[in-house]
Amino acid sequence: GLDSRVRDERQKKWKEGYLRIIVATNAFGMGIDKDNVRFVVHLDLPNNPEAYFQEAGRGGRDGKKAFSIILWEDADINNLYKYFKLSYPPIETIKQTYTALGNYFQIATGAGAGQNFTFNIIHFAKQYDKNPIVIYNSLKFLENQGLIIMSDAMHRPSKIRIDMNGNDLYRFQVSHPSFDNLIKYFLRNHPGLYQNFVAINETHLLKTFNITQEQLRSSLKKLVHLEVLSYEAESNTPMITFAIPRLATKDFYISKEVYDRRKTTALTRLKAIISYVETENKCRSQLLLSYFGEKDSKRCGQCDVCLERNKTQLSELEFDDIVKHIKPLLKNKPLAIDELVFETSYGDANRLLQAIQWLQDNGKITEDKDHILHWAE
Repeated sequence: GLDSRVRDERQKKWKEGYLRIIVATNAFGMGIDKDNVRFVVHLDLPNNPEAYFQEAGRGGRDGKKAFSIILWEDADINNLYKYFKLSYPPIETIKQTYTALGNYFQIATGAGAGQNFTFNIIHFAKQYDKNPIVIYNSLKFLENQGLIIMSDAMHRPSKIRIDMNGNDLYRFQVSHPSFDNLIKYFLRNHPGLYQNFVAINETHLLKTFNITQEQLRSSLKKLVHLEVLSYEAESNTPMITFAIPRLATKDFYISKEVYDRRKTTALTRLKAIISYVETENKCRSQLLLSYFGEKDSKRCGQCDVCLERNKTQLSELEFDDIVKHIKPLLKNKPLAIDELVFETSYGDANRLLQAIQWLQDNGKITEDKDHILHWAE
């Protein structure tokens, strides 16, 4: 990924309007307050409607019109199913990953709680001859079980914590005057150092003391060696934290019932987003709202389906009424268009033909070489 400073600078320019377009992962925008985003383009299919709703919701926060666009093809749907299979490794694979993780970081059974480790998933996967995607999803399951905490690649500032009590620290400052100013600076500007790790701004420290980064880190490492403080250097690499002490293999249990329930729920959500993008005759807003439990919503009149439907100049009620007449007839048997018009017995033939034409244009009705109409579903 980008260097954190480059990323922050580009994000700042985009927020302030100097950049009109920014290309980013779907995690971008979380916690960013920018109300005048006019369009959000998805280059990959979201895994479920919830993810799409959240990502699309980053546009139009000022109440003005905004557009959410998904670019997809059939291969994307196949890839979603492939990724879904990889997202639910066998329970035995998840157990093996947990054991391998403990061995990889050399954590004894019953130890490791609260410890942070930088983690290179590619190196780990090669060492244990596993697919990195399978490893990642095994780790996500372990995280859901409350065993570990995963932190994605992101900038984490340096942190320190004072490990001496106040009296011992004072005596240290007297006996080591070269560290006195630095320690005083920490105590004055970073309350809570005796209890918790606190973030420090190394760039600001370099300017304050007019030293190089090498000199600063050398001083911090000496203080660590002298057991004055603990220091975590800034990092852009992913990290794993053991949330609880490492469990013995015999104590590690994953409920098959819980596993199967999560898998079934995820598959239902995946099918819902596929249905959303594949539909050609149902308002997309209605589809989303129906998924979230709002069954009686009206057509939005703004999505691609509604805009195409509007060209027929048929009301929502009228169009749905025509479809209710046509669909069972064609599903029962294919018909020529004149036969369909006759058997439908709909009052206004012109409006009936408009609806049929729209259904053909949008792939709901197909016509064979003999000009016989078929319902496509």
